[in-house]
Amino acid sequence: MLNTVLSRADDADESAQLNPVEFMDVSHLLLDMCRPVECSPDELIESDQAVGSLNQGDELCAWWTHLLTCAVHWAAGEKAKAKQRYTLVRTCPKALLADNLALALGNAFCCRKLCTDDQNNKKYQSFVWVHCTKAQRALRQLDSKSSGPRAALTESVKLLAYDWMLGSLSDVWQDQIVASRPYWTQPAAAPLAELYYQTLEDYRLMAQDRESTFCKLALFEAAGRMLTGANPIPTWQSLLRCSRMCRDGSGRVVVTSDRRRIDALLQLHDSIARP
Repeated sequence: MLNTVLSRADDADESAQLNPVEFMDVSHLLLDMCRPVECSPDELIESDQAVGSLNQGDELCAWWTHLLTCAVHWAAGEKAKAKQRYTLVRTCPKALLADNLALALGNAFCCRKLCTDDQNNKKYQSFVWVHCTKAQRALRQLDSKSSGPRAALTESVKLLAYDWMLGSLSDVWQDQIVASRPYWTQPAAAPLAELYYQTLEDYRLMAQDRESTFCKLALFEAAGRMLTGANPIPTWQSLLRCSRMCRDGSGRVVVTSDRRRIDALLQLHDSIARP
């Protein structure tokens, strides 16, 4: 069931949108399974007061469910609903502090949260850097010998973590550039570019043979070119190809969050003459 929630956390289909009944049924069921007897599912979902009582139920399952449910709300553009879960996600069970998979996704989650809600904080870029570095370290320390359902869940979580990390580092660079000047004259500082490419290389090793991540990989590679001030014409052409890849044969958008990222990066090419 966690895999079901995770499969919706990565992306929402823009035309179909999330099925709220289907999704909340799964979320409620997971929370009902892990709640203490005296705590109702609605309390776990809607109230921060349930934090203290999580220690009496399956707190690990509850934490994962809240984090991934928050991610689904982000994918659907429901920031207010996501914010209701921040306190529950921040209350990380002690057992997960020794779990590299949880540490990786938790730190990547912090990166995405900072870029989503805290861009007015002057220090948010530094915090993104710290959390991304910690997430990268935890990902590299993961045991690659797991098998069965655990292996499938691990792979999905790692892909989501890399998505959040690369997207956040790209956001930090975009927030630093001056809009009135061509982006290719404003490459990212060397440490930021190095961390981005280290993370991209790790992601590429996982994603390059997966059809489901082909669009994301091409997008992050194009963003990497932009960070380093590479020739904008090939970069622009690559983004246009990414835009087409994010649609199915009928022209329907199938990867909503990627579509938003591509549009934002294409806007930085507005000064380039288009045919």
